[in-house]
Amino acid sequence: METHSRRLGDATIHVLDGLFDDAVRAAIFHRLAGLHYFRKQGDFEGDRYLTLAATLDPGALRDDPGFAFHTAIARAVSRCVPLERYALWSVHVNQIHYGDASFPHTDCPAGTGDLTVLYYAHREWDAAWGGHTLIVEPGGPFEVAIAPVPGRVLVFPGDLLHCGGVPGRTCTVSRYTLTLKYALREQGGRDAG
Repeated sequence: METHSRRLGDATIHVLDGLFDDAVRAAIFHRLAGLHYFRKQGDFEGDRYLTLAATLDPGALRDDPGFAFHTAIARAVSRCVPLERYALWSVHVNQIHYGDASFPHTDCPAGTGDLTVLYYAHREWDAAWGGHTLIVEPGGPFEVAIAPVPGRVLVFPGDLLHCGGVPGRTCTVSRYTLTLKYALREQGGRDAG
């Protein structure tokens, strides 16, 4: 596994590549692509441009052998961040297509210490399709663009302004992103359902 880290203001973002081989990545893709998706995921309160998403119960995720890959992702993230200090409170998968809309947003209030982990679950991706995740330094312009390489894991503080990129017109496949949100245990975590 390859790990790349970069400071962005006071925050650090991490990119992990090569966590799973092709066979495991294919199995994860098929498991996530087979979920039931509904047009319900918005980037902010009142967002009228909802995208397709499947919501998973964090407790069920731990107990379902079909999601055993979650443990491997958590172990890999623990090499960068002390994940034992966090509680998983939200899990969903976004299915994004050309023509969808995405807006800059945060996953938690500023200063809460929450952590967002993204896993790019699609089978294939061409750099010409775009769809990069953009992360903004507080008070600054877009600073970092992370390509949605299949199997890549992206870890960043949930209070950083970010935006999941929408694929370009030439993209004919879905962009699947598994989102795992963690809250600091010392702050009481969040309702994990």
